[in-house]
This record gives sequence, C-alpha cells and structure tokens, in this order.
Amino acid sequence: MEYAGRFSNSIRERSHNMMNACRIVFMLGPPCAGKTTISKEFANSMNCHHVSSGDIAREVATQHQNVAHDLEKGDLADPDRMDDIMMRAIEDAANRYNMLVVDGYPRYMAQLVDIFHFIPAWKYVFVLVAAKTDVIQDRATFRSRSDDIHLRLRINTYLRETDPVLMWLKSRGMLLPLDNNGIIPIEDHITNLTDAVYAHG
Repeated sequence: MEYAGRFSNSIRERSHNMMNACRIVFMLGPPCAGKTTISKEFANSMNCHHVSSGDIAREVATQHQNVAHDLEKGDLADPDRMDDIMMRAIEDAANRYNMLVVDGYPRYMAQLVDIFHFIPAWKYVFVLVAAKTDVIQDRATFRSRSDDIHLRLRINTYLRETDPVLMWLKSRGMLLPLDNNGIIPIEDHITNLTDAVYAHG
C-alpha cells in the first residue's frame, strides 16, 4: 500500500516519534458488537487509555452540522475531518501512556495506511470484536442510543467501508478474532486479549 500523505509534515514527524514509544490496540467490529465495552474493560485492567472514535465523532457532531448529518444518515463521519482529530487524540494520549486501546478505528483503507506509516509493526495489534446480527439488534434495543435508530444503515456502511480493512488484515494473519456473542465471559476476553498483546511483542 502506498502512503497517501494526507497529513502535514509536522504531524507526520511528531506522530512517528510518538508512536515509537507507545503500543496501540485497535478494536474493530460492527455497531453494537461490544467493542467499546471490551475496550473500556481492557483499558481499566491494563491501566491504559481508551480512545473512542464514536465518542469523538458524536462530540464533533455537536459542533459541525455536516458531521451530525452524516451520523443521522447512518454514514461514517467525514474522514477528512475525523482523521486529523483522531490522530491528534491518539497523539495526545500516547504522550501520557505507554499503551492505548482505540475502538472503532481504522474504518477506511486510507486510515489503515496511515497507521502503517506512523507505527512500527510490533507496536500495534488489530482485534475484531464479532457478534451475530440478532445479538447486535438486541443490544441496540437495550442501550437505546439515538444513532441506533439507523442501525441497519450503519451496519451496511460498516460492511461497505470497513470490510475491506478487515479482509486485508485477515488475509495477512494480522487480525485477532474475539467472539462476543455473550457466550464467553468478558473477563476471559480481557485475559485472552492481554495474552495476545504481550505475545505480539
């Protein structure tokens, strides 16, 4: 993959230096699969920092109408706006922690390219939090978040935009699967995830 070079030189330089000192776990998965819940539990157990792309997108939406419109339609937030905000959030956290867990990112292939450009290979782990459609729908009903009204649209967007990221990672053996259909206790997920992170280097 060729680096798209969408960030300024100063951001690239700062981020590359910063990433050399920080390990990052990227949690991927469809809406309502449970990636944020697992991310928070993992962050608590490891005493590391949690960066949620969904929380950041919803915060940005309160200030930018076009982002709010994207989310209302079930689309992903404008990547041109979100990429810079996410990188700055990751950079800020990495200056204070030795490990981060980032959920809901990357969502596009271009974002994956940025990660490969900024972060040494042994510093990142990609995790896929998977759940069946009926489990996802039940969770959406239970939590009653406003953007879950467009759950089917959000899932379709995920399949269209994020599936290529997952397929690319999976084809290269770079994706750790986590079955989160409610059968395995979350404590076991955290243990398995911790073991995988340390086994990665």
